Amino acid sequence: MKSRTTQSQLLLPLLEVLEDAPRGMTAAQAVSAVADHLNLSEERRRETIELPSGTYRSLDRDIRWCRQKAVLAGHVDGSVRNLWRLTPKGKRDLRFAMPGIVVTVFETANGAAVWAQAESAFGHIEDRSLNLICTSPPYPIRTVKDYQTVDDVGSYLDWLTGLAREFHRCLTPDGSLILNLGDAWQPGRPTLSLYQERLILKLVDDLGFHVAQRCHWHNPAALPSPAQWVTVKRVRLAQKVESLWWLSRSDSPKANNRHCLQPYSEAMQNRLAKGGEKGAARPSGHVLAQGAFGADNGGSIMSNLVIAPNTASNSPYQRYCRDHGLPAHPARFPDAIVEPFIKLTTDPGDTVCDPFAGSLTTAAVAERLQRRWIAIEQSLTYLRGGAGRFEPDGLHVAA
Repeated sequence: MKSRTTQSQLLLPLLEVLEDAPRGMTAAQAVSAVADHLNLSEERRRETIELPSGTYRSLDRDIRWCRQKAVLAGHVDGSVRNLWRLTPKGKRDLRFAMPGIVVTVFETANGAAVWAQAESAFGHIEDRSLNLICTSPPYPIRTVKDYQTVDDVGSYLDWLTGLAREFHRCLTPDGSLILNLGDAWQPGRPTLSLYQERLILKLVDDLGFHVAQRCHWHNPAALPSPAQWVTVKRVRLAQKVESLWWLSRSDSPKANNRHCLQPYSEAMQNRLAKGGEKGAARPSGHVLAQGAFGADNGGSIMSNLVIAPNTASNSPYQRYCRDHGLPAHPARFPDAIVEPFIKLTTDPGDTVCDPFAGSLTTAAVAERLQRRWIAIEQSLTYLRGGAGRFEPDGLHVAA
């Protein structure tokens, strides 16, 4: 993804300074406020551009262009000459990204956090440039939360299948897609929706994805849900597992399970210390040869069941959000879900993308593991909170 400064990158700072001036600003005041907001040098402020119609300050011209685009989108009031102010729609849309707008909010040496809807952002990502897409799309639930926008299963399948077509285009031939999907229930009935199965069939049959493996996330701390059927009427069991679908463009995706070994259990450590098995028959009928499991391979092979409680209440991310008056994302990925899949399917220098980045867990883990990354999130509020996952000295706020 291109991260250089463009005219569109000035749109967000412009909307932000206008938000702080409810009575509006003149054009000159707005240009000066944007320059101050971005801490631009005097040299940058005075740069000029030669056009057939004359010589202009490039910053003035670029910001006026942004204002005109914002007027056309309904975000800035264009009814009064030389008075720039946000419309009610502009104030609302400062929370969630507008269709077609792609703004890099901040960058690190390895990646970029982008304020955009996923559909818009993928139009800027090159073919076969992503090694891994690891994400948790909004679930097609009936009670829609502020970070979830789809509650109709049919529309949801069409929407996510269309977006997955872009995923397929942007993945390398040996690239992988990790989808975290939770169960959804039929409205008013204690029976499950089969949206996951329908979605996977669409991705395989219509788009050409392969199912590399079906994995699961066990969250022991998950609250009993859905409450109506589990805790009120008590006719169903508590949901503690979510699906982690590992899909790929080919049937031979890049993967090496030696890169995500798990620590040996105490029992296995004792077995290694004794030189392995002494020879015994298991209840299943398997006979273990003398010395079996006696080689120390550095850890045990990760299983397709990932156990990761999601109970953190005072993490650095949460403290950052509290300190800056920002809401923490209510559905955060734990690092323990993301890290093994990044290690399994990518190498340092590869590119990882999360198109529903939320609190930027995937981006932060990719940064720590020296992978390049692109984080796409439609909520500017959550992006600002996610910045707390990175070292301040390594952040660059895009102009």
